[in-house]
Amino acid sequence: NPERLSRGTTVSQAEPMLSMSTVSEDGCSSLASPWGLVEPYDFPDTGRGLRCVRAVAEGEELLAVPLEECWHEMAARRAPELAALADASLSETDAIALHLLLERAKGDGSERAAHLRSMPPVYDSTLFWSEAELAHLRGSDWLPPSRRL
Repeated sequence: NPERLSRGTTVSQAEPMLSMSTVSEDGCSSLASPWGLVEPYDFPDTGRGLRCVRAVAEGEELLAVPLEECWHEMAARRAPELAALADASLSETDAIALHLLLERAKGDGSERAAHLRSMPPVYDSTLFWSEAELAHLRGSDWLPPSRRL
């Protein structure tokens, strides 16, 4: 039985439309499903994402990703290298972050190497901004939530 995530979106154990092992060296070009419904695209205003390559019918499945291909807490806690931390009171976010770092440290030896190569090497968040950098947000809707971080 597929798990219902949200209206019109399902996760199932059926044949995957997208496998992280199909990510190309540039991190994008082979992400499109075998049925050609989506393709990677760099949107000018919002950045990397997926877009439909043709009109789709309401309810038509655009993309299916098996849960085992996703970064999630249970996969992180099953990683043998993290077994020593099983009793630690790690948050879900911390467990996933450690799993990601562990797999990244394995380099090409990781089963997720192609996916990791497609990820940005650095990540920026207002969480790490100085007061001077936050000052650039003055007058925008983004300053109050950024300060709360």
